[in-house]
Amino acid sequence: MSVSLETIKDSLRIDDSADDVLLTGYLNSASQFIKQAVGGDESYFEDNSRFDTAVIALASTYYTYRMTTLTGTLTVLDATMNALISQMRGEVASLEESQSKSS
Repeated sequence: MSVSLETIKDSLRIDDSADDVLLTGYLNSASQFIKQAVGGDESYFEDNSRFDTAVIALASTYYTYRMTTLTGTLTVLDATMNALISQMRGEVASLEESQSKSS
């Protein structure tokens, strides 16, 4: 995984290790969610700063909003993460198209 536990803890300004297991789970879940949402080859995600930023944004959202209550309000998904996923989808589609033309 590109985003380390220390990176997400720095982003969230967490100094202790009480939530390390929880944060690691959120990082793994965020990474898998984004990879499935974008599609493409696993190599696309290596050393990809957009992917790393999207993982940080989604894992941070998971951590910040751990409890969901439904009181008639609408929860809006993280705009940063959604924008990054859209950009990566476009880039993957472009890469796949250029690869199919060269084949």
